[in-house]
Amino acid sequence: MQLKSALDTLESAGVVLAPGVETADIDDAVFDHATLFRTRPFATLSFLAGPDGDPLFALSSPRLLSSRAGLACAALGASLVDLSAVPDTPGAPTGSARVQFSEWDVADVEFDGDSPIFELGILAAIENRAL
Repeated sequence: MQLKSALDTLESAGVVLAPGVETADIDDAVFDHATLFRTRPFATLSFLAGPDGDPLFALSSPRLLSSRAGLACAALGASLVDLSAVPDTPGAPTGSARVQFSEWDVADVEFDGDSPIFELGILAAIENRAL
């Protein structure tokens, strides 16, 4: 039940299962980290990979980084207050972003082009503040 809820939240944040990945694959990957998953599901999902190291998640559609941050925040009931992106080099699709999702809550989150690590990082940061 918790996995379904987490996957539904990811979907509302614009993150879906990668092509060829099924819910059972996620369940298998989570099994080795069941204790952590119960308390920090998004942090757990953020570092999981398939058996060959392949990503388990993908973006449902490409969007601007600010739109992606807004969707991720809204998925857990937070508002995107501010976003400051710092690419690794000018114009690079990789880097980090400072995401402010409440007056006092700020997280530095990596982004890597169309990888959903950005959304997973935001969700993990928000869930960390809720503990």
